[in-house]
Amino acid sequence: MLSQRNHKLGGTLIILDSTLTGNSSFFFAGGIYNNRGTATIINSTISNNFSHLTTGGLANDYGMMTIVNSTLDDNVGGIASDLYNGATLYFSNTILASSRNVGNCLNSGSIVASIDNWVRNGSCGAAFSGDLPLGPLQNNGGPTWTHALLPGSPAIDIGDPDTCPITDQRGEHRPADGDGDGHAICDIGAFERTEHDPTSVSLTSLGGLTRPAINLTWLGGFILLVLLGVTAARRWQLRGR
Repeated sequence: MLSQRNHKLGGTLIILDSTLTGNSSFFFAGGIYNNRGTATIINSTISNNFSHLTTGGLANDYGMMTIVNSTLDDNVGGIASDLYNGATLYFSNTILASSRNVGNCLNSGSIVASIDNWVRNGSCGAAFSGDLPLGPLQNNGGPTWTHALLPGSPAIDIGDPDTCPITDQRGEHRPADGDGDGHAICDIGAFERTEHDPTSVSLTSLGGLTRPAINLTWLGGFILLVLLGVTAARRWQLRGR
């Protein structure tokens, strides 16, 4: 596991099909803090992270952040629970569902696109808002733990098809007919509900986190960090030259 927070200066970060959970920070974001870099998060879960001063989930400061079909829940922060944007943000088909203290998303920068996102308090240009109960963070199939969309969830089959990945975080095919109406449409979030998913959700303990396999490659003075299908329970630090 990585032992330092992700505080990256001028680097490139790509997170695919991964879960970040159980991280904490006093000054920076609990999950990812992007400073003058380019961060892309696709089909990933950011859950149960804490920051005293900023945001428990993701913070984008003087950089570019792209978030697609990801789920942020159970995060706690000082100025926002899930997401802070102070620079340039693009996000689509993403759930910001934390309800533990302050608002979900705080924007003091530029949101170039906010497409079919579910944000509990309706901030940051959300298309959908309100309480969105999710399943607990647990093994729902695939290599990493996820928050399942519960049966009958309003987040099923309402995503933007043009920005939807071809699979979900678990590797399940998108789109699926999650509500059984005969039409397969992309779900919002990292989890795509399928006809094979159980009709009830049971609690399991949070344990057995897998160790991330990390590839570091220098690209013209920058670091490209690609995380594929990992569960990380520590913060990440990445500094470009």
